[in-house]
Amino acid sequence: VLGLSVLVQMKPVYSVPFFLGGYLLFCLLAGKQMDAGAEINAGVAAAVGTVSAVARFSHAATELAQQKQITGMNRQLLEDREKLRMSLEKHRIIMNQTNDIMFEWDIPEDTVEFSANWGEVFGSPLVIPHFRNWLEREARLSREDREKLLRKMDSCGSGGPYIETECVFTNAGGAPRW
Repeated sequence: VLGLSVLVQMKPVYSVPFFLGGYLLFCLLAGKQMDAGAEINAGVAAAVGTVSAVARFSHAATELAQQKQITGMNRQLLEDREKLRMSLEKHRIIMNQTNDIMFEWDIPEDTVEFSANWGEVFGSPLVIPHFRNWLEREARLSREDREKLLRKMDSCGSGGPYIETECVFTNAGGAPRW
């Protein structure tokens, strides 16, 4: 019983030799008093105890390694999340500090989000879903500028390089604005 409890509590590196040594000592001292069935029972108990201790320790070592890996992944995720938060904050500050009208186009969703200046100058919402439809139906653009902008959007949406263009929109008061 003492040998099995040591086997369960200690690392196999220490417990297996201790337990097997104790088992051999027990067999030497009590061997003459045990019959064949008792010797087989003791041998089977020793083998099962040894295998279970090694398996338990192996599983525990695997679990600890996985926990360490998960902890590292969580730490990296938190660091990445903080970097993203800082980047978004910088982006927001820049968008709010400039007099230019800046926007971000989510190509797959076809949604555009404008800086605050857009609403002040043109009186339009800062977020426009289905931007292409909006350009074709509601945007205050000349036909030429609308077609030019739609061509640029097609080029950009198909993976084209950085694109820059100028268009004249009519503001809420009817005046043209670049």
